[in-house]
Amino acid sequence: PLVTIDPFSMKIASSDMTVKVTTKGLDVINAQVLVGSNRLNLDELLGLEALKIDPLAKKKPGEAPAPKAANSSGSSAPPPEAPLDATLNELAPTVEEALKNPMLDKLVASVKVNFKSVQALGAEFTNGTFDMQYAKRTVTIARPGIGGYGGHVDFSGSLALQDPKAMGFDFKAGLSAVNVGKMMETHAPNWKEALTGTMNGNFAVSGHGLRTQQLEQSLAGG
Repeated sequence: PLVTIDPFSMKIASSDMTVKVTTKGLDVINAQVLVGSNRLNLDELLGLEALKIDPLAKKKPGEAPAPKAANSSGSSAPPPEAPLDATLNELAPTVEEALKNPMLDKLVASVKVNFKSVQALGAEFTNGTFDMQYAKRTVTIARPGIGGYGGHVDFSGSLALQDPKAMGFDFKAGLSAVNVGKMMETHAPNWKEALTGTMNGNFAVSGHGLRTQQLEQSLAGG
C-alpha cells in the first residue's frame, strides 16, 4: 500500500514546519520525508532558552549590573547544572529501550530537511540543508551545510543502531570563514574584543554508547 501525507503544517511558538511523508510496503517499509521550515527555534522547542547570554553581560560601559535574585538556598549564585555525562546516563535507558523496537528492522527511509532560519544555543543560523538515509539500522548523514557566524558550517556522520546498548556514532564537521568575533559576541561577549579573526578547520568525534563508562573507553576525536 502507498500512503501519502501531502503536506501537513504546524506552528509551535515561534517555529513553523511543513512535512510531506510518503510510505509504501509492509514487510519492508520505504519512507520518504521532506521537511521545510522558515523559522526553527530549537532553544525554545528544547527548553534551552537559558543558554542565551544574559543581557546584563552586554551592559553599557560604566553601567552597574542589577542585583541578582537569591535562589532557594539564599545564595545569588546560579543553581548548579547537571554535567553532560550525568544527563546522558539518565537518557541512556530511554534511548536503549526505543532502539529495541522491531519496526526499525523493517524501515528504509530518506529524509531531506531545508530551513531558512534556525536558532540554536543562542546563535542564529541560516539556509540549512540536511540529508539523511536510514537502512539496516544505520543512519547516514550526507554533508549538508548551514550558514552561521558570518561563515559556513558543514557536517557528516553516521549512527550504528544494531546494538541498542552500544549505539555507535561517528561525526565530522568543517568550519569555513567563521567570524570568531561574531561567535564570541554570541557565546562569550566579554571576550569578543580579545578574540578576533576568521576560523577555518575540521574536527571529528566518534564512539559508542551514552553511558559514562562506555564513553570513557570509546570516545575519540581530532
